[in-house]
Amino acid sequence: MMNLMKQALSHLLSFLIPFTLLRQIGIGTTRPHPSSMVEVSSTNRGFLQPRLTIAERMTISTLLPVF
Repeated sequence: MMNLMKQALSHLLSFLIPFTLLRQIGIGTTRPHPSSMVEVSSTNRGFLQPRLTIAERMTISTLLPVF
């Protein structure tokens, strides 16, 4: 059981480490500004934020999956 937990933790860390090293995401740009988390760049389009009703937001599960 302990070996399985160590293996699961190892897989989780190997999945999360690349995301912590690469903090900026660029959409429409290959070099996002260093102070940004997400940069959207376009000369002919804009950003459309997702729209949800309160009922739709309440149905989103925030529980983590069990491995």
